[in-house]
Amino acid sequence: MDKVTDLQLYVLEKGQVSCRDFEALYGEYIEGDLLPTLTERLEAHKDSCSVCQKLAADYHLTIELAAELGQAKIPSGVSERLRMGLNKKLGINLPISQA
Repeated sequence: MDKVTDLQLYVLEKGQVSCRDFEALYGEYIEGDLLPTLTERLEAHKDSCSVCQKLAADYHLTIELAAELGQAKIPSGVSERLRMGLNKKLGINLPISQA
């Protein structure tokens, strides 16, 4: 855990986790970036809330499906056009072709 965010402090101070809080903090929960007290509160909320149980299941399914897809190869022409567009739009100088 790097630092406690304003949202984490807010949820800790109010004492009760809402579905909105659960959704907003779930990514940090998965990463193990919450204080133990907040982790316990999120788990207690999820255990008693079918909506958040579904959200957690959907989150994990999305991660599993994304892992199965792997990395798609972008055709060189698309990659080059994207880099040229970014260079122009952002005023930067990305290399156009990758060797």
